[in-house]
Amino acid sequence: HANIRGKAGGRTPLHLACELGHEEVARILVQAGVDVNESCTALGSTPLHFAAARGHIEVARFLIERHVDVHACDALQREPLHLACESGHREVACLLVDAGAIINS
Repeated sequence: HANIRGKAGGRTPLHLACELGHEEVARILVQAGVDVNESCTALGSTPLHFAAARGHIEVARFLIERHVDVHACDALQREPLHLACESGHREVACLLVDAGAIINS
């Protein structure tokens, strides 16, 4: 049995899948019951923070379809939209705004 909730370096398998852009792996983990809003690491990042920072639009879209909190803040009070913009990921930023992320937050 695999530990789908274990943490490696403070990150769960879902966080790693989202950071690396592995949508199908993320889908399998969520179907197995992993919480899309779980925060990890000392920064309190969610899977969406990782997907947004790396520009993985399909992963971000999947998480939004699974009702991820687009307003979740990490320990530095950054929302996924901040990370997408900071990293220059325009398509992800537009997706997050369309999903309800607040531009002036």
